[in-house]
Amino acid sequence: MKNKADDKTKLPSIGGQAVMEGVMMRNGAATAIAIRKSEKVYSIKKYGLDKKAKEKPWYKKWIFIRGVTNFIDIMKLGVTSLNDSVQMLGLEEEEPGKFEKWLAEKTGKDIMDIAMSVAIFLGIGFAVVLFIILPNLITSWIGSNIDNSFLVNLLEGLVRILIFIGYITAISQMKDIKRFFGFHGAEHKTINAFEAGDKLTIENVQKYTTKHPRCGTSFLVFIMLISVIVFSFTGWEGQQWWERIIMRILLLPVVASISYELLMGLADKNGLLVRILRWPGMQVQKLTTKEPDDGMVAAAIISSLTVMSDELFDRYAPEEFLHVSPRYRKEASSDEEDAYEELTEDNGAALQEKPEYTIIDFEADQKKEKKPVKQPAEDEPSDKNDEDTSTDQSL
Repeated sequence: MKNKADDKTKLPSIGGQAVMEGVMMRNGAATAIAIRKSEKVYSIKKYGLDKKAKEKPWYKKWIFIRGVTNFIDIMKLGVTSLNDSVQMLGLEEEEPGKFEKWLAEKTGKDIMDIAMSVAIFLGIGFAVVLFIILPNLITSWIGSNIDNSFLVNLLEGLVRILIFIGYITAISQMKDIKRFFGFHGAEHKTINAFEAGDKLTIENVQKYTTKHPRCGTSFLVFIMLISVIVFSFTGWEGQQWWERIIMRILLLPVVASISYELLMGLADKNGLLVRILRWPGMQVQKLTTKEPDDGMVAAAIISSLTVMSDELFDRYAPEEFLHVSPRYRKEASSDEEDAYEELTEDNGAALQEKPEYTIIDFEADQKKEKKPVKQPAEDEPSDKNDEDTSTDQSL
């Protein structure tokens, strides 16, 4: 049943991204990660659910400046979410290197913040090499006989797009990346269902497309296209290759700002011209999203419901996901997955049976695991004999 007709208020702009075996969703200051631990068992990590969104500083509101600041914020959140999902899965995280440790010691910053900054810097560096330096060098070689600066820049843009599509196509053949793109598709389907006003059941969400107009893929495509126009004003003839590269790096904030304003400006419109402008990005999303299975969709639903206000939650949460809210259940831990409680009279009708999906609060579960084990009193017999105890101590 649709909720949209009943709602006269504007829906919040919920967005997110795929992470390792799960989905991150964000709604203002509220952020949540839901990962799939096993069949119908999910772990969630929550940030800022009790915080009100702070007033944005002036530089995050100004047109053509907010695009750059939001891009940086999204990159930082993206790296943090990916790292957290790895931790939630219990996978081994890479030990910070000597350089990160040296920077942390010299700057007095937390070593994980340093490691995240280094990861972002390396990611940007890789993108600059692959999508700026390499296309420029290739174009300098194959376009040496073209006298028109605009045509040469257009050729460079085409080379850049071909490299981008080739890169996405190549990595999408990897098994882990295919699953990652499946969670990306689940994120889009869930947001599309939410914005259409549908209850977030598995069945409802699966009906929607894996494409979304605010996707980061579309943002990257806009960057590719806008760069052709912006870079054409810098000329080509008489410039050394390194001069052109420096100029393009300096102009990246301008390109990113224009692309961001275009992406957000077209997101909630649907005219013919808008659809034409959005078409390239929506087509490339066919490469960066895959049809998700029901378990992937469940992760996206759980994550999105976690960041909703109580009013929105009650409107969009189906019965099988009511216990995502702390108002409806006791958090289950890894050693008590059967834990849940009936709704009180204040919360509505009682749950008659165990929920279909088990929800584990990651941070609460971690605290339980870290609780010190009570040592037996001196006059209490030990469960182990002396030989076993000495062996344990030697280990």
